[in-house]
Amino acid sequence: MMKKIIDESKWINPYHGLELGPDWEENARYGNENGILFLAVYYILKELKGNLTSEDISNFNEICNRLVSYDSEGNRIPGLYDRGAGESLTIAKEDLRTISHDNLSAISGFSYRHGLNHAKNIANYGLKNFFIYDNVNPENPRLERIQHPRDWYYWLLCGGKAYLGWVFFPIFFFANIITCLTPLQETSGKQLMFVRCEGIHKKSIGIWLTRFICYRILRKKYGKDWLNKIMNIYYNHAAHPNRIESRGIYL
Repeated sequence: MMKKIIDESKWINPYHGLELGPDWEENARYGNENGILFLAVYYILKELKGNLTSEDISNFNEICNRLVSYDSEGNRIPGLYDRGAGESLTIAKEDLRTISHDNLSAISGFSYRHGLNHAKNIANYGLKNFFIYDNVNPENPRLERIQHPRDWYYWLLCGGKAYLGWVFFPIFFFANIITCLTPLQETSGKQLMFVRCEGIHKKSIGIWLTRFICYRILRKKYGKDWLNKIMNIYYNHAAHPNRIESRGIYL
């Protein structure tokens, strides 16, 4: 069977990451809220098949650079991100969406894997701001935007400060295990677990242990092609890159 060629220009939106459907609109803000997470999934899948290029890594870095937030005076805020490029500079606060922890973890994890500065910036920002990531009100961050200690562990690890985050590892560990024990239809958390663990397990015993147990649970419940099953459930479009690229990957 001839390998299906993916036209990435139809799926990768430079404004925020990977879309759920092809032929995104040039003037649209974004078609989903987790584009950079979906892009990280796609690039990790490509890497597992030996197809990831230096251009892919550069593209991820450039999109993340575009997502870096601005303060009220138009200055960039390293370590804080918008959902779409330049939104904190161009969208009224009442209409601005906050960045999700899923996207922050995707930026942090993929950056750590490939030596990009974003992982260190996320960790440093968190330490300076009590892990409150509020791109809507960066000058006066709201307490409701404080992130879960599960994420503190991961972001500190990827940011080169693992020694500060080990106390939170049990929370991270059990959160991922619980995610893998949920029904197969609840696949968004399993994708995030995949992004958190894949590749990084070679650099961290904590991530290695998390990956080892999570993957065993998923293989036992859904078979050796559990990864492709997750992608097929989450992405409705039959030609979605993450459905195609996950075929034949057995972890």
